[in-house]
Amino acid sequence: MADDGRLAHGEFDLGRAGRLITREVFHRYPGKRALLHGELGERAVVAKFYLGHWQQFLHWFHSVRGSRALSVRGIATPELLYAGFQPSVPAWLSVQEYIPPDEPWPPRSGDPAFEHAHRRLLETLAHHHEAGVIQRDLNWLNFIPRGGQLYTLDTDEIRVQRRPLSRHRAIGHLVRMYSSKTHLPETVVLSGYHQYGKVRHWSLDDADIRDFLLRVREGRLHHARRVATLAGRGWKHYPREHRGGGLLIRDRRRLNPEHCRELEERLATAGTSGARAFTLGGGRAVCSLPLGTAPRRWRRHLTRRAIGAWRTLVTTQRLGLTRERHLGVIVLPTHDAWTAFLLRSPTEGIPLTTVLDQGDAVERRSLLSALGWFLAALNHSRCIIERRPLEALTWDGRHISLSDPRAARCIPPRRPRFSAQWEPFRRRIIQDLETHGIAATELPQPDAARTPVPSCSHHETSM
Repeated sequence: MADDGRLAHGEFDLGRAGRLITREVFHRYPGKRALLHGELGERAVVAKFYLGHWQQFLHWFHSVRGSRALSVRGIATPELLYAGFQPSVPAWLSVQEYIPPDEPWPPRSGDPAFEHAHRRLLETLAHHHEAGVIQRDLNWLNFIPRGGQLYTLDTDEIRVQRRPLSRHRAIGHLVRMYSSKTHLPETVVLSGYHQYGKVRHWSLDDADIRDFLLRVREGRLHHARRVATLAGRGWKHYPREHRGGGLLIRDRRRLNPEHCRELEERLATAGTSGARAFTLGGGRAVCSLPLGTAPRRWRRHLTRRAIGAWRTLVTTQRLGLTRERHLGVIVLPTHDAWTAFLLRSPTEGIPLTTVLDQGDAVERRSLLSALGWFLAALNHSRCIIERRPLEALTWDGRHISLSDPRAARCIPPRRPRFSAQWEPFRRRIIQDLETHGIAATELPQPDAARTPVPSCSHHETSM
């Protein structure tokens, strides 16, 4: 299997297409794919290597077929200059022209230019749908703005049909897109649905809007749980490593192997008395939450418990219930037992109980309004907070966040009696508020079933 050292800064004879000179690797899936800048003759290109003889052949085949299908249908996409097998690597290779963006990209949901970029993406999708094209991987980085239009880059997940997409399939594709973009507020989602409907000349009534909103909520919950399950199995950005009988799952984009070795040394003597904050090499701040200790014979039980806590943290972060980033989970030997820790970014907010006891009337009123919407978001996410729920929440002046994911419990969709567990939880919240001198009537109860829930977390990322 090829590594980046053999691909970067190399030369490849592509026959009639010419000689490819590769530069640096700018994106990779270790052991699977690598994307490099380069030159083919005098043209700047992007070379995409699918590593192995047959392991990635289907991905390469779908990518080449998708690129040609877009070109035939007149959809803006980089020109495919070469497609074939490189036995010297070995890898399947596709070479496309390089199209640099002519504006800052990707946009972020808090930027002034986001609304314009969002509208342009919807217009591009409408053009795709009218041409019978479905782009299943709807990431901002799979599109590049150039000359007033969006070029489609990643063609691995392109599916085509002879006729324009029906209304049912087009709505399903929009639901799929917004389900994976869980950080976007529902107000933005409904605005995008209206804009798409105008482009396709649809008439939308209240029933259509309510049905679309409910489908997006269900899709977001399903997507968040799916990502959390895959993250617990070592998927994509979350390698799963076994060290000395222990377990480490980390976000490789934010924790490198040096960080992990330093963490293991510190956590081995940190104890399990409470949360601890560390500053690692490069200024990386990490907060460790102890999940418990078990004797050696119960190591597997502790590992399952740690993975469950990791899935809960990933789920709540994907659903916007927590502002802190999930960084990893680790199970390691300490003294004569095994100890598990959850790793996340440090908390920046103030405990809710502190604001309720010491905040002024204006701040308390703002907090209670946000708490009403946060409870609505919890209900949509089928999550409840156990063991003193108010102490597990923080307030930053604008948003409420779940600071301790160990207290959260997500009810699987296959269990229909969620309301039987939700009502006792809500009553417990009201009782806790009454101990701080707040009557139940002061807690707003928004009609969230009909009204879109605003963003509960100010953690904003690209789409």
